[in-house]
Amino acid sequence: NDYPKGTITLIKLSSSTLGNVVLDGDELDVEGKDEKIAQILDEIKNMTDEEIRTYLASQDVEYVAGAEYSVYKDYECTRPLYKKNQVTGEMEKVKLVTDDSGMVKLEDLPVGKYYLKETYAPAKYQMSEEVIEIELTREQRDSTVYNALVDDSVHGEVITKTDIFTGDVVPDCTFEITDKNGEVLLHSVTDENGIGYIPVDMFTDGEKYYFQEIEAPEIYDLNPDKHEFTAKFNEEGKWATEKLEVTNTRKDSTVTFEKLDVADSTRIPNCKFELRSLETDFVVEGVTDKDGIYVFEDIPYGRYTYTELEAPDEYILDTEPHELVVDAEEVKVKITNEKAPELPDTADIQVVTLVGVLIVSVLGIVYILKKNAKLN
Repeated sequence: NDYPKGTITLIKLSSSTLGNVVLDGDELDVEGKDEKIAQILDEIKNMTDEEIRTYLASQDVEYVAGAEYSVYKDYECTRPLYKKNQVTGEMEKVKLVTDDSGMVKLEDLPVGKYYLKETYAPAKYQMSEEVIEIELTREQRDSTVYNALVDDSVHGEVITKTDIFTGDVVPDCTFEITDKNGEVLLHSVTDENGIGYIPVDMFTDGEKYYFQEIEAPEIYDLNPDKHEFTAKFNEEGKWATEKLEVTNTRKDSTVTFEKLDVADSTRIPNCKFELRSLETDFVVEGVTDKDGIYVFEDIPYGRYTYTELEAPDEYILDTEPHELVVDAEEVKVKITNEKAPELPDTADIQVVTLVGVLIVSVLGIVYILKKNAKLN
């Protein structure tokens, strides 16, 4: 039998922007804020996704990206929901992470009760302790949940992520935070400043914890190191742990230059090229061999220009820089050169000139002799 299945949709909102609509004149109605938020959420629960977005946009309510939820089968959140990874075939805990539009969907769920609890809040937000109960039935197989994050959470800066090639910060690196027993506490994603935050209320003063990179932007190799840090709070109870600086190494590529004659595709040796990074001061040079080939090894992924510095005398030198994106393990570049127009030999020019002068001279003498003979 085909067991009925449904979909859970989670939309994450910012309670601070929800608070913008709870104004009494110029004063924030603190007492009625939670009530008003509940009222707004109640009003939009029967709207379509598009209607919700239109309504919230009119109220200047913001969505929250990067909020992470775990899904459980019990209210106490002790029995995680597992699903099979379609790539590896292994059973994995279900985690929901809101996208740039603050939305995440969990599809193909058998009807029944499920419980969602937030396990990571983006920087500057407090993590919700609320357990969200959802029931999918045969009659109501789809459920949309709206949950709000509260601003001004106490978050500690733990990680500063930089590119070892350029020294620039690296956003969108995901780290897994674990305790001394190896239990996964949360995931932290570096923001646009390359900083990874953690909610400090999850940590105990003086205890050791660990973080390890599990995702990085495509141009980087994952950093395999497991980093240790100790949770420290000062006398005022504020987070005092020093940030750990972690670097990412870019993947390396092999860039092959093949130099060809534009007319007959003959390979051209002894052409010198410069490969220059557009992101840092990295520059390398190479000269094509007898087969018109030069291979640049260990070139970090990134944006470059290549420029011809030298070419054989019979070819026109191309001094224009050309942009090149290195984004694969092997990059091949075919470049053509046009031969310069052939010029006559200088010695031949001199001989032709001399012959011309002699012919003119002889003709002149013949003309004079004939003229004198006629006069006589």
